[in-house]
Amino acid sequence: MVKKKISYIALKEIISDLLVNLSAGWFGVIFIVPNFSGLNNITEFAILTFDLIMAILCLLISYLFKTSK
Repeated sequence: MVKKKISYIALKEIISDLLVNLSAGWFGVIFIVPNFSGLNNITEFAILTFDLIMAILCLLISYLFKTSK
């Protein structure tokens, strides 16, 4: 049985691309949730703030993976 190793660089690329896609999903949720939820203003604001923070965090971590050597 042959063991294949995934290189560290390839793994960083995969994680970075995954985080970019997750960030796109979080930004999509920011536009979809207010249109289809019947939540009150405070709850909706908290959810939208959380979604925005997660989207920016995913983009930031992805950028750090892409720029690290």
